[in-house]
Amino acid sequence: LDTEQVKVFGVVARKNAQHTKADLDAEATLKPITSDPHDSHFQNLQIDEIPDKVLGDICDPNGLFGSLVVGAAAQQGAGAANPASGGVHQPCPQHLDQAGCLADPGCVWFDNSLSCGDSPCLHHCEEKNCTADTANGCKWTNGTICVREPKTGCEIYNGKPADCEAQKDCQVDKDNSTCIDKKCNRDNEQGCLADPDDCVWNNLNQDCVERPCKETEEGPCVASTDGCVWQTTIPLNSTVSAYARGQPMTPFPTLTCTVSGSCSCSETVKGAAVDIEEGYVKGKDVLACDQCAALGFEAEWHDVPGVLYLKSAGAQKTLTEYAAAIATVTFTTTSDAGSPRTISWNYGHAFLSSATGHYYHYYTKSECQNVDPKATDCHWSQAQAECESADNMILGLRGYLMTITTEEEDRVAKMKLEGQGWMGASDVREEGKWNWVTGPEGAAGGCVYASGKSGCNIQTETGLPFGEGTGSSFAPAIDQTTGRDMYDNWANDEPNDFRGPCPGSCATDGEDYGHFLWPSGEWNDYPGDHQQIDGYICEWGGVGDMCVDVDDATGVTDLVPGVCVEKICINDTETDCKANPKCEWVGGNVQPCVVAPCVEIPNEKECDADPVCHWDVTVSPSLCKEKICNKYKDPATCSTKDDCMWDDGVNRCVDKVCDPFDRCDCKAEPRCFWDTSSGTGKCVESRYGQCPTLDVVLLLDGSGSMSQNFGRH
Repeated sequence: LDTEQVKVFGVVARKNAQHTKADLDAEATLKPITSDPHDSHFQNLQIDEIPDKVLGDICDPNGLFGSLVVGAAAQQGAGAANPASGGVHQPCPQHLDQAGCLADPGCVWFDNSLSCGDSPCLHHCEEKNCTADTANGCKWTNGTICVREPKTGCEIYNGKPADCEAQKDCQVDKDNSTCIDKKCNRDNEQGCLADPDDCVWNNLNQDCVERPCKETEEGPCVASTDGCVWQTTIPLNSTVSAYARGQPMTPFPTLTCTVSGSCSCSETVKGAAVDIEEGYVKGKDVLACDQCAALGFEAEWHDVPGVLYLKSAGAQKTLTEYAAAIATVTFTTTSDAGSPRTISWNYGHAFLSSATGHYYHYYTKSECQNVDPKATDCHWSQAQAECESADNMILGLRGYLMTITTEEEDRVAKMKLEGQGWMGASDVREEGKWNWVTGPEGAAGGCVYASGKSGCNIQTETGLPFGEGTGSSFAPAIDQTTGRDMYDNWANDEPNDFRGPCPGSCATDGEDYGHFLWPSGEWNDYPGDHQQIDGYICEWGGVGDMCVDVDDATGVTDLVPGVCVEKICINDTETDCKANPKCEWVGGNVQPCVVAPCVEIPNEKECDADPVCHWDVTVSPSLCKEKICNKYKDPATCSTKDDCMWDDGVNRCVDKVCDPFDRCDCKAEPRCFWDTSSGTGKCVESRYGQCPTLDVVLLLDGSGSMSQNFGRH
C-alpha cells in the first residue's frame, strides 16, 4: 500500500459466511471512498478468512495497522470531549499537561513518567470486557468504542489531596476524599450570601468559605474536624427549632393573629388544628395544650393522624383568641429516631394541608346523626349532606366529600384516615363509568350546584370522569389539561360492583360509591348504605370564597432533633460566658452557656430585618445581637424596665420608642422630646429631635464595622 501510495483501503469483516444486509450496507458505504480503482482497494471478508497474524495486527494498538485503527477509534470516541484540540483526538504524547491528557478519552496520564499515553480501554473490542474494566474507568460509547471516561476540572486530582487543595477552585470532599469544585467560590460578600446554606463570608480574610458544622445528625457533627457540637437549646431561631427527647417545646410561641381579606381577626370559627404534617411517629409524638382550659378551649388529640384539634368550650371564639391558644401548644416526643418533624397550624375545625392548600377532616359515622338523628349507620348521601352543610363551612369555604386527583392528595388522605371512609366518587349515573361528583371536580364535570350545595345531582348529572371498567380492566380517563392519565388508587381487582350478600344493598343495587379502605388507604366500591363504613373525609377548597388569605390562616415550622453549631460557648464558666459577646448564660445543669440569639445572622442587613435583633457596633468585630427588651417574656417584667415597653400588637417586649406618646407622656419621658417644627407636634427621641438640619454627615468609625462590611479602603 505504501509503494502504491494508496490513500484509503477498506475492509469489512463479517461474522457469517453468507452476506447479510449489514455487511452489504457497510460495503456500499465504504467502497466508494476507497482509492481508485475501488475493487482493488476493498475487501469484504468473513472473519475466518483473515489470517490470525493480520487479525492480531489490526487489534494490536502497537502494530503498524492497529495503531491507525486505535487512533481512528479514539478520534471517534473523543468527539467534542477534548476542547484542547478542538474536539479531535491527537496522539497522546502530544498532551504535555495532565488536564489536557485526562480530558482526552483516548489517553491516560502516567504519574511515574509525568507523560500521557494511550488508554488501556482502547484494547477492549467487546462491550462486556470494556464495562468490566472499572480500574481504568472504561466506558463503552457509540455502540462500538471502548474509551476511558474523560476527567475534567477538579476530578483530575482525585486521590491527590495535596494537589487538589493547591488548586484555587478545588477542595477535598470530607465525605469521600474525592476532589470536587469549591462550593463557595465567590468573589464578594453579596455573591457569598446568595448561598446561605452552604457558604459564609469570612470578614477577617475577606473571602467566601464553606459554612462549618452543616451536619444534620449528631454522630457526624461531633466527629467533624470543624470543631462542632450538637446543640439542643430550644428554640434556636424563628424558622427552625430544636427539640430534645422527653422535653416539651412550643413550636409557635410568638404566634399572633394577622389577616387580610374580607374577614378580620375578630372573625369567629368553630376550631383550629395543629398537625404533625411530616415525620410523625405514632405512639411517641404528642401535641398538647395544657393552658387551653384556662383560655376557654378544649383540646382533643387524635393519635392516628397526629392532629390536635382545638375548639371553644363555650361560645365560638375569634381568630385572635385561637392564635393565643395555638401559641401555647407543646410538642413532646419519646422517640429515639432523631428524625425531623414538620408541624403546621391553621384556623378552622379541620387541618389545612400545606401540600394542597385545602382543608381535610375525618369524621366518624356518628356525625351523620347531625343529618338524621335516628341514623345508626352513615350512608354516602348523609355524609355528603353533613360535609356541605352551612354549619360546617370554614371561613367562607363550603365542604364536600373528598376528591383525589393527585398522588400527593391521596397521601394526605391516607395519613389522616382513622377508619374506612366515604369519598366523592360514584358510578351510579352509568355503571362502570366512575366520576368525581363533589367539589370543584364535580363542577368541572358539568354539575350545577344549587345554593348551599357542593355536589352533583347524581341521578341526572355526570361529574368529572376519571376512568371506567372493573378490576384489572379499569382504564383511567385522560386529563384534558395535561394529556396524562387521571389518578386512581383502586385496590386489587377493584372496583368490582359486587352483587352478592353484604351488609347493605349489594345484591339489589351493586356497588356504586367509592370509599377508602383501612388502614391501606386504597380505594374500593360499596353500596351507598353499607353498614360497615366507619366515617368519611370532608374537604374544603374550591367551593366558596375564603375570606382571609390562605397564608394568613396557616403557618408551618420545622423541628430538628438538634443543630450542629460551632464549638463556642460550650463548657465555659459563667465569667467566660458573660465576657463572650457571642454567648449567653442561661444557667441550669445541662448546658448553662449557650450561643446567644441572633449572633449567627452574618451581616447587618439581615440583622436589621429581624425585629428582635440589632447590629451591635460596640464590640469588635461588630455582630448581630438580640435586643435587650426581647429577653423579657411577660408584660409584668417588661414594664419594670425603663427602656422597654410591652407591645400588644406583636405580643412581646420591645424597645421603648417615643413615637406613640402624647405631649404629656412625651415630656415625662427623659429620652423623648416634643418637636413642634412640623406644626402639629410630634414626640421624637431627643438625640434626633434636637439635631439641626444637616447637609453632610462625616462618620469617624473606630469599631472596624465599615471595613468588615464594605472592605478595607
